[in-house]
Amino acid sequence: MSPKVVSRLDEIKPVVRVEGPDAMRLVDQQLQRFNLSRVSFAGRAGKGRPGHPIHGLFMLAMVRVFIAILSIRLLFGKGVAGGKVKPIAFYRFLSDPRFDWRSAMSVLNHQIAETDDGQTARGVRAFIADDTISAHYGRHMEGSSKVHDHTTGSFRRGYKLPVLAYHNGNYTRALDFAVVREARDQVPWRREADPRCPAAVRKRELDEPKPRLIRHMLTRAVRDGFEADYVLVDSWFLDGELVTHTRELGLHVVGMLKMHRGRKCVWRGRQTTLGQVLRELKRQGPHRCRRFGAYYMDAVCDIPGMGTVHLFFSRLGRRGQWKVLLSTDLELDYIRVMEIYAIRWTVEVLFKECKSLLGLNGCRCKRFCAQVAHFSTVFMIHAVLVSERNARDYRSLGELFRNSREELDTRILAERIVAMVEETVLRIAEQLGGADAVSVRQLLDSPEYAAFKELLGLSSVRAMFLEDVA
Repeated sequence: MSPKVVSRLDEIKPVVRVEGPDAMRLVDQQLQRFNLSRVSFAGRAGKGRPGHPIHGLFMLAMVRVFIAILSIRLLFGKGVAGGKVKPIAFYRFLSDPRFDWRSAMSVLNHQIAETDDGQTARGVRAFIADDTISAHYGRHMEGSSKVHDHTTGSFRRGYKLPVLAYHNGNYTRALDFAVVREARDQVPWRREADPRCPAAVRKRELDEPKPRLIRHMLTRAVRDGFEADYVLVDSWFLDGELVTHTRELGLHVVGMLKMHRGRKCVWRGRQTTLGQVLRELKRQGPHRCRRFGAYYMDAVCDIPGMGTVHLFFSRLGRRGQWKVLLSTDLELDYIRVMEIYAIRWTVEVLFKECKSLLGLNGCRCKRFCAQVAHFSTVFMIHAVLVSERNARDYRSLGELFRNSREELDTRILAERIVAMVEETVLRIAEQLGGADAVSVRQLLDSPEYAAFKELLGLSSVRAMFLEDVA
């Protein structure tokens, strides 16, 4: 090949390949190992219409989150699907009640676990239970209601998402989630024809208590082979049923306990209350922890419904409010309990990244199944990104996401430019007598090609350059 041609190729490489991970490659590497049956949807659409394999529709749903184009009309308007998939087929896939998105998340997490979770971890492994709000503005979204936002103290329309996350010692990703509504201003949901289909199961979870759903998620996670040392929860999810259930699974609980001073307990062989335990410990004097700038006291108690637990009364500074940390692992000291409980904050970072980068609240589909599909793809894309970040380097997820979007947008633009040029060249060749009868030199010297360059503004730029040289 001519050195001039090679140099020209080197000049245009930065245009078609941006530094950073390839978004399509990241998604395709994970999906190639998915055991998704290629079920055709042509049966419901009518005979004679070609069906679409699930793998392609699933891939498009993942890429839709990557490039942050959640509007289906705009997604197909930008040519992301390449004309191979129709918008109605893609929308029917998102709204199909038979597709099990929970199993898809489980398969993806197992694939990631094969490469990431077996590595030497820098910290403890833990399940993290928490919930977040998916706020929307549409009043006709199936199954939605007004939910309480504890950060602002107001009510917003949408869903509550109790999530079970997994910290493998290096990073945190979502394993499972449920969609829950509250009692205020509910929008009715349409009952599915098959009560055993995945969508019908999800809809029955809408009115389930969140602590019960978290216990079911923990059971599924342990049954699926995910190994952890602790379950980390805040005061909202910490109750006797969770502690008992977690102990039956062979795990320990570390969490924040609601400071009910009248809560009954057995301490030093006598029945008392948490308030009385706190008052007696104060007389002995609290310990000072310089590392966290806190004062603390500890006691081993028997709480009805929870069994023997280690309680840590802690406050920041001399005038802070007393909080209670609970641990079922009686061997832990105060510093270690604080280090382990601090891991729980990573799930808040997960929620922030999913909302600000991946559009967790951005889907406007009215169907409940489409909302579940969107939540699932967001959590799966986040798992792929944090796994890639862990394997490559420790750049922020925002930088990784921006690089992925830039490369995918560049590839789409390059494909559209190449398609436009090829179509134009073929049309010019047809006007000159056919592609088989015209040489390349005749095509380049033709007035039609000169008009095409004039349309792009190339001839005027070259003329200006020659005038400056003269």
